[in-house]
Amino acid sequence: MKNALERMLCTELEVHLQQDDSDQRMSEDSEELGGTDPIKPAVRAPRNRRNGFSSKSIQGELGKLPLEIPRDRNGTFEPQLIAKHQRRLAGFNEKILALYAKGMTARDIQDVVKDLYGVDVSPMLVSEITSDLDSEGKTWQTRRLDSVFPIMYLDGIVVHIRNESGRVTEHTMYVAIDIDFSGKKELLGLWLHETEGAKSWLSCLTDLKNRGLNDVFIVCVDGLTGFPEAITAAYPEAKVQLLCI
Repeated sequence: MKNALERMLCTELEVHLQQDDSDQRMSEDSEELGGTDPIKPAVRAPRNRRNGFSSKSIQGELGKLPLEIPRDRNGTFEPQLIAKHQRRLAGFNEKILALYAKGMTARDIQDVVKDLYGVDVSPMLVSEITSDLDSEGKTWQTRRLDSVFPIMYLDGIVVHIRNESGRVTEHTMYVAIDIDFSGKKELLGLWLHETEGAKSWLSCLTDLKNRGLNDVFIVCVDGLTGFPEAITAAYPEAKVQLLCI
């Protein structure tokens, strides 16, 4: 959440700087058309640009989040997603992502956010934010893993997905969760397939192996046909523990 919010704020500042630059160019062009004093040359104002960060803590559903808020040189940047004096996160960003995940356009999201919060958010800003967060998600999906885990749980969850034609169909979300040597639980990966099968699980396990996970002591799974064989193909030394549900 911290990474996502900071990326959102940086994207919002970038859009602000682009708008400032565009406004300044239009102003300069207007002055040139209106004529200038040939004896006294025009002095061009420096372009607005980034100017480091300021620290701020936001209280949200996940607890207190320390954030680095980006600043601009001219001091004209007024964040909309997290206002300057805002100290609580009231689900604003989650709403944008939830609406985006449902397949709404940037313009639709802009209208809904205006109705819910009374805040004007440009379609360009919404598009930039969702694009940045998509990049953040892909970075998480491909991150390197520890070489060995003692325990790993694998399971499939049925979810409903809306396709490009608007039709909602059932898919299986493949989930891999590990417990490391300190007892900490971590979500290793999520993969979406149309159905659950041993062959698809083998592709998920191969992805984990390509990301650095070379061995697992115990793998806990349900009774899907061919599942133990798929695990053995990827991790020959792993012990398969069937879970009774």
